[in-house]
Amino acid sequence: MKISDDTTWKALTFVAATGAALTTHWALKNGWQAITGKKPPTNPAARETAWTEALIWTAASSLAGGLAKLVAKRHAGAFKEGDVPVLGA
Repeated sequence: MKISDDTTWKALTFVAATGAALTTHWALKNGWQAITGKKPPTNPAARETAWTEALIWTAASSLAGGLAKLVAKRHAGAFKEGDVPVLGA
């Protein structure tokens, strides 16, 4: 049974995006702790979370997540076309 190109592409981008999301979450969490000395907010919408903390965490995680997804998909596309992506090139 041959796997279609569409299925291969979906699987490749899923794996790339999942890896990027896990790495990004880890980096954000550790970066937040290094900068603030506290754990990041688990629920920015909670009343106990200060507005500034909630806004900064939400903006940082949204931006980092979106960029990681974009980079992962672009590199997956390059890999699919036979190019091996090289950082900085």
